[in-house]
Amino acid sequence: MKKLLAILALLIYAFSMLATAAEEPEHTLPQIEVLFVHPEKFTDAGNDSSGYQSDQNLAQLKQYLIRRAATVLSNGQKLSISITDVDLAGSFERLVRTMQVVRVIKGIYPPKVDLSFKLTDAEGKVLKEGSRHLIDLAFNVSTRASTDTFVYDKALFDDWLRKEFVIKQ
Repeated sequence: MKKLLAILALLIYAFSMLATAAEEPEHTLPQIEVLFVHPEKFTDAGNDSSGYQSDQNLAQLKQYLIRRAATVLSNGQKLSISITDVDLAGSFERLVRTMQVVRVIKGIYPPKVDLSFKLTDAEGKVLKEGSRHLIDLAFNVSTRASTDTFVYDKALFDDWLRKEFVIKQ
């Protein structure tokens, strides 16, 4: 009987915690929106002429940017980002024998991104907005050991977020 009462008390407590969490308004979480404007005109990431999985590239970059932006925003803030060009680090080259497209990373091909953004608070007041041309000319000098295909491109987003927005504590 005591076990049954203990389990019942535990269930009541768990349900009350779930109900409390459900009552919390959704708008308190940071909201991040990333829009690719005419990706078919992008230098390479969204441009199918590179033959290098353009939709998958953009989806990976979008997911990463949303995840990382959430770490610098405060609750209730909204960040809207419109990306107008993506030029991935490296250059796409077609192998003659197999006609396969490969990405060759060299220092003369830095990652570049053109974007505009607007940061608003929970009431919709604009806190910051602007347009930026992101580029990292020293991208291959750093010691970024990774098997991630987009390590240099993601680092470009990280640098921008760190410089543009105050890191929340």
